[in-house]
Amino acid sequence: MNINCRNNISFGAKLNIKSMKTDKDRWKNIAKIFENKTSDYPNAKFGINGRPGTDLLMGVLSKDNLYNWLSGQLSAEAYKKLMTLPDIAVAEKLKAVFQFLKYKEKMIFNGEKFAEQAGFFSSKAPDKIDEQLMKLVYDMINSTKQKYLDKDSLFKNGLKLY
Repeated sequence: MNINCRNNISFGAKLNIKSMKTDKDRWKNIAKIFENKTSDYPNAKFGINGRPGTDLLMGVLSKDNLYNWLSGQLSAEAYKKLMTLPDIAVAEKLKAVFQFLKYKEKMIFNGEKFAEQAGFFSSKAPDKIDEQLMKLVYDMINSTKQKYLDKDSLFKNGLKLY
């Protein structure tokens, strides 16, 4: 049996670069690095869309490849600065955004699961307790988001996370 050891088999998150029309070879390399650095997310997809001189849109993709509520937008100016970095640094920046969005997803799902298990959605639950819980969850997410943005000079004024 002949085994080819040169094939790079990675099971990390996939970076969907189909919408990127320029620097295709560079984006393929960034996607490969991104996948290697996100091995904790084997079935996830992260999509990006942008052209030089425009904002870079990015988000966690759903199973049918549509952007959902886990997304962000990098300003055209910050996108231009991002592209001056080496490929590995670009992949690291995209990984950081992806990881924050996955954190947000986990926090929301865990909050909803807890509310359901605790009976917060029943008619016997105290009035608006489910809203209060989710407000706390979103407050935690926003606090983490602000700390994350404040520590990255590229993202501080150029990245919006939704």
